[in-house]
Amino acid sequence: MPVRQALAFVLALALPAGLRAQQEPHRDSVAAVINFGLINTAGNTSTTSLNGDYAVSYLTGYWTFSQLLAVVYGKTNGAVTAEEYRGGIRAEWAVSRCLSFYGLGNYYRNRLGGIDHRYEEGTGLLFKAIDQPKQTFNLEAGVSFLQETPVTDPQNNFTAPRAAAFYKHLLGKTAFFSQAFEVLPDLRRSKDVRLNTETTLDAPLSTRIALKVAYVVRFDNEPQPGFKKTDRYLTSGVQVSL
Repeated sequence: MPVRQALAFVLALALPAGLRAQQEPHRDSVAAVINFGLINTAGNTSTTSLNGDYAVSYLTGYWTFSQLLAVVYGKTNGAVTAEEYRGGIRAEWAVSRCLSFYGLGNYYRNRLGGIDHRYEEGTGLLFKAIDQPKQTFNLEAGVSFLQETPVTDPQNNFTAPRAAAFYKHLLGKTAFFSQAFEVLPDLRRSKDVRLNTETTLDAPLSTRIALKVAYVVRFDNEPQPGFKKTDRYLTSGVQVSL
């Protein structure tokens, strides 16, 4: 089934559900979080490792708008050993208590992983499978359009159905564990599948400051020639809620 027809079919099924159980409008609110980690050594070895990100979300009426900027950078004895940049914007419109439409735009750069830069525009549905005080579980399904410029090969533009899941569980009053998962298979080449996961543990020290540990895996089943399929990052640092 063509992508446009599939989306139209999903939307036709979703709209009646949204009309039956309308989401209560949000009160206007803004939330921002900054994560920062730094390691620097000198002497027999010279190492610098930096990871940081900034996320902000704005809720108004039935809309949620969010933005993310993130960087991972590492240098050992003068040579860059890790360098990844990410940026993204996203909008969600709630049509029911458990269903929303989303639209997103992302930027990604990781030359050490074979990607000079990549742009993504996508849209789809978000379903809240579990929405409880101590745990949430969201499922997403949609389609993304990607424009990728590899380090070695010509530009690669492709369409990918997108599936994602996010789980969050409170371990106490404020500490939590979360797991995010995303898969993007290329429609033209069945073996060209991209998969991203992020596991996070957040332990607050106060109402606004916390310690955060994250383990990120980025998998590309058909990487550029000379590059490996998997990149892994284990980061830790301080989180500040604004």
